[in-house]
Amino acid sequence: MVDPLDGTKDFLAGNGEFTVNIALVDQGRPVLGVVFAPAINALYWGAVGMGAWRIWEGAVVALSAQTRSASVRMAVSRFHDHPDVDIFAAQNGIAERVAIGSALKYGLLAAGEVDVFPRLVGSSEWDTAAGQVVLEVAGGQVLDWCTGKALQYGKPRRRNPRLLALRAPYCREEFKLKEYESELL
Repeated sequence: MVDPLDGTKDFLAGNGEFTVNIALVDQGRPVLGVVFAPAINALYWGAVGMGAWRIWEGAVVALSAQTRSASVRMAVSRFHDHPDVDIFAAQNGIAERVAIGSALKYGLLAAGEVDVFPRLVGSSEWDTAAGQVVLEVAGGQVLDWCTGKALQYGKPRRRNPRLLALRAPYCREEFKLKEYESELL
């Protein structure tokens, strides 16, 4: 699965936060992923059974489970916001938001630079598959908002439901989601 330009609005804005995403999907699950941000020369990659890494500023760093942050930091999209993100932040006592474009959010999660990313507007499978592998092999999760199960691939329209991405050691049960879950249907 290839997304040759994830973050088109970031590309047009000239902020450098666009990526090229490449993922190998096997039986509905992504098993290898590469997220490359050419403008900032950052590369995240991961493979099931092999681990996840970031190559940035000439340094290769293995990505793995992190310790908890002093306060939860939430990644938010620069261009795809939704009012429910404010509700999620308020209900979960999240004060710090980090605006970042494209699939770079999954790299920041895997590196422990942010803790949670609620994606409450539509996305396509090619937007998430590569980042999901990087995050999952680093110990994190990319979950269907309503079911709490890992995103699956090969859906008829290739559209994802609302999702919640978390880095390790956080888990879905730590966050309040129920209060507006009924609005998601």
